[in-house]
Amino acid sequence: MKYELKKLFSSRYIVLLLLCMFLLNGVLFYKHCTARVQKGYTLAQQKEKFQQADRLLDEAEELEARLMADLYGTTEDDSLLTGDVVYEINLDTEVLRQIEEATEYPNFLSQKVAEIEALQNMGFLGAPDSYLYRAQDVVKAQYRSLIGLEVPAAFSGGVKVLADWRLTDLLLFVCLLVGGLLLFTEEQAKGTLLLLRPTAQGKSGLFFRKLLAMLLFAVAACLLFYGTNLLLSATLLGLGDLSRPLQSVTSFRACALPLTVFGYLLQGFFDKLLWICAVSALIVVLSVVAKKPVIAVLLYAAAFAAAYFLGQSKVLLLQNLSFVTQSSAAARYQEYLLLNILGIPTTEMTIFYVLCGITILLSCLVALLVFCRRDTVAVKRRALSGLPIGRHTNLLRHEAYKVWITQNGAILLIVLCLLQYASIRTVPVQISERERYDRHYSEILSGPQTPEKEAFLKEEADRFVEIHEKINTYYENCQDTFMADMLTQELRTQLRPEDAFVDAYGRYMSLREGESYVHSTGYQRLFGWQGITKDLLHTVFFELILVLSLSGCFSREKETGVEVLQTSAGAKRRVFRRKLLLAALLALIMTVVSYLPQVLLIEHVFGLPQQNALAGGLTILSGVPASWHIWMVFVLTWFVRLALAAVSTAVILFVSKKTGSTVTTILICTAVLALPPAIGLMLYQ
Repeated sequence: MKYELKKLFSSRYIVLLLLCMFLLNGVLFYKHCTARVQKGYTLAQQKEKFQQADRLLDEAEELEARLMADLYGTTEDDSLLTGDVVYEINLDTEVLRQIEEATEYPNFLSQKVAEIEALQNMGFLGAPDSYLYRAQDVVKAQYRSLIGLEVPAAFSGGVKVLADWRLTDLLLFVCLLVGGLLLFTEEQAKGTLLLLRPTAQGKSGLFFRKLLAMLLFAVAACLLFYGTNLLLSATLLGLGDLSRPLQSVTSFRACALPLTVFGYLLQGFFDKLLWICAVSALIVVLSVVAKKPVIAVLLYAAAFAAAYFLGQSKVLLLQNLSFVTQSSAAARYQEYLLLNILGIPTTEMTIFYVLCGITILLSCLVALLVFCRRDTVAVKRRALSGLPIGRHTNLLRHEAYKVWITQNGAILLIVLCLLQYASIRTVPVQISERERYDRHYSEILSGPQTPEKEAFLKEEADRFVEIHEKINTYYENCQDTFMADMLTQELRTQLRPEDAFVDAYGRYMSLREGESYVHSTGYQRLFGWQGITKDLLHTVFFELILVLSLSGCFSREKETGVEVLQTSAGAKRRVFRRKLLLAALLALIMTVVSYLPQVLLIEHVFGLPQQNALAGGLTILSGVPASWHIWMVFVLTWFVRLALAAVSTAVILFVSKKTGSTVTTILICTAVLALPPAIGLMLYQ
């Protein structure tokens, strides 16, 4: 048992990786606690305002009057807590809203019960023996049991940040991959498993030791990561009175369970531990089935993707079958939702416990059977002809075979193509009514400014003004609003292009000397928030597939002893040059596959016209230098992508050569290269 635990920390690179994951979690959560929310204030400032609750109403009214008196003046004020009048009003309003919610909580409960009773009495929930009626009876009884509960108005930011934060789950998942790969796939890939426990009984004993080591590692990581979050939250923001009802926390107002804040923290942590054990068991069975580290990582990614898409389903039961959704303990307590399981109203908590129990038992059973019955070393398969087919007579061909076939480069490239196909299918390709109007005005206004275009804009603006005047005349002369709506229906139809015109007019009038009007939809899709989100997703795919393809480039030869033969034959430098060439070629192909399809699709659907025009003519590119053309932005973008591919390839090859371990290379490079864009994607969304 001690030997199995030592494997997890036997490599200094793995220890450094785990330490970096821990520090990254702490830094990101610290920033989450101290960052400004969307309305411009921090949670620490909100906590301070709760201590001044008795004068917040007067302060908010005074600040609003001041803002209206100086509507177009500066809103900055260093004497305020947030340093800005607008942010200060937002802060005061939010604190007052939370205080009012706590005061009105008895009315909230009464309203909940009354709504359910009204639906039942009016027959909207069916007969008394129907599922909906019985389910709402359970919900009504649960809320009725809380009547009389006193909810104090208290700052709840410390508990809220713990409930909202999900990145720790992702980082923990990466740490669990360390256990799965090191304990179950590395020995299988190296062929050393046969030396450890060759008998069936020995295999089962070895499996249970590995499983226990995996679970202990998972529980320790859970305690360390979530314990750090709790410590930071309590230190920076405070948890308040732990004996107060959970309903005093803003996002848990609809909770129907009689829990205190301390009870929720304890129960939520237990749920996290159970979730961690279930995910660990799932990783174990995938690792045992895969045998090879590369295949194991692909299975991990496939399982994660399947769970993610299940969590996005509109069917509540499918959502609850996703371990990504189930990682959020807070979601199960924020609402009281019941699911129809064989006609029995069942809570989400019950489904969670049953699902975790079934996952742990089935995963362990399947993993045990596969581990004990499978050969501990793979049978060597010869080519169909029994000949090496000239691979060993040509060094470049032999190295290409290892990269594309032995290390699954060809299969992984196909997987990347399928991922890109699935990704670009989600790009909206339908032309909306607004897009048709934008194209109409772009056809007229495209190119440099001219007097004719300005005259057209003036005529179009006058036309819309005239339509508005006619509509106002009808409403002034007709006492019947319905009749006025009927009479002005055709006129209001003529106003549909107005929003597109206003946008086109503003863009045209803001053009500087030398700039041209360019149809912007395609560029907005490519360089706007949708394009950035897609680029981050494609970068995650690219980095993960590149890591799996090249992780064994040098380490596999060191593991199998082939490196010694290369050194003795004096071919080490020649092999290195060919590996570098093949890795660069593979990275180039994957870069094109990762990013080009989206550009081609957007160009086909929305168009990317006038690429020789100045980039300043597009609002989305207004930040680039004034002398830049649009095509230069494309060149820069592709230069960055190719540079990223080159750096990623160099990092993978360096780590592979330095560590001499395929599993260690996969873990380190996945954390260094694939994890940052994944975190960026979660934060950006």
